[in-house]
This record gives sequence, structure tokens and C-alpha cells, in this order.
Amino acid sequence: MDSSAVVLLAKKLGAYSLIVNKNNANVIEFGDTSDRFNIASIRKCLLGALYGIRVAEGKINISSTLEQLKIDDNDPALTAEEKEATVEDLLKLRSGVYHSANYETASAKADKPQRGSHAHNTFWYYNNWDANVLGTIYKNLTKKDIFEDFRKLIAEPIGMEDFDISKCEYKLADENSIHPAYIFRMSVRDLLKFGLLYLNRGNYG
Repeated sequence: MDSSAVVLLAKKLGAYSLIVNKNNANVIEFGDTSDRFNIASIRKCLLGALYGIRVAEGKINISSTLEQLKIDDNDPALTAEEKEATVEDLLKLRSGVYHSANYETASAKADKPQRGSHAHNTFWYYNNWDANVLGTIYKNLTKKDIFEDFRKLIAEPIGMEDFDISKCEYKLADENSIHPAYIFRMSVRDLLKFGLLYLNRGNYG
């Protein structure tokens, strides 16, 4: 498929911008690749990368349970069984905790399994509660802000051009959950750099 066909397909699919990179060279660019936008669930991958760094440093033990980390939520609070879930379970989206979550769509609420229906590490479910609690645990254990740490540990070292902490935000506690969601806004060209970082197993440049 030639570049014009790729761009045409991107437009047809409603893409706002696009970069195709081959052998570390951009071979196709379409739209405003420097504009920052809400990257939605890609946020979980960014936090996962930060976890990798802090686990390697020994600052986070992924075998720790929610009980050990004193993690709970608003009523109805977590059960003793739910508190057996580990950080690793949350990273795999296999916590078995189906409490209401902040920053959750109506369809996600409707499709969520019943509380207590699956033990931890037995069932995969795309769970915003797991992702948000990982943010709480990260901040509690590292004493660092997620966005500031991303800037310092990833964005600056790999030369991201558009990352701006002021464009990111936390969705604060609400009636659903005490654990805030962390919202990243990033550009396509910065996401490309992050993708290349992953493809090269954490090495860049």
C-alpha cells in the first residue's frame, strides 16, 4: 500500500493524525502530529513503563497485596478476599475486584462482572479500577507524582517534544471511587517515541 492510500484509509477511519515509521525514519506523516490529545486507555501503558523502572529499583514489590498496602475504597468497601489481590494482579487486569471506578463509561459499568464472582488472578477483565488503583499505589510507594515522574524518567530522556505536565490531569475522587484516574494528553510524534522505546525493550537511540 503506497503512502497516499495509507493516508486515505486513515482519513476514512476518522484519524486525526498519523505517523508511519520504518527503520527509525518517518515514511508517512498525516495531520497535526504535534497536537496533544487525550490518549485514553494508552495511559495504562505509560504507567506500566514507570512501574518497570520502579520495580527494577526495588521501590515497588509486585507481590504486595492490597491488604498489605492498605488499599480500600468507599462503600461498599473491599472484602477480605478482594484485598488478597496483588500489584501484579492489577498490572495484569486480573485483580478480581469489580468495585465501581472513577473515569468509567456507562457500558463498562454495565458489563462489569459481579463483585466476588472471580478470585484474584483467575479472570482477565479490562478494569479501570485496577488501572486507577495502580496510580494510587505508585504515588504512595514512590512518593512521586505520576506525570512528573513520566517527564523525568521517560519523556525527557527519549526526547519527547510536546509532553507538558500542565496538559495532564487527575480525575479526582467521586461517588464511584476514592482512587483518581490519571489522564495523559500527548502528541502522536511523542507516542511514536514511546512505541519505539517499547519495541527496543527499553533502549532508545
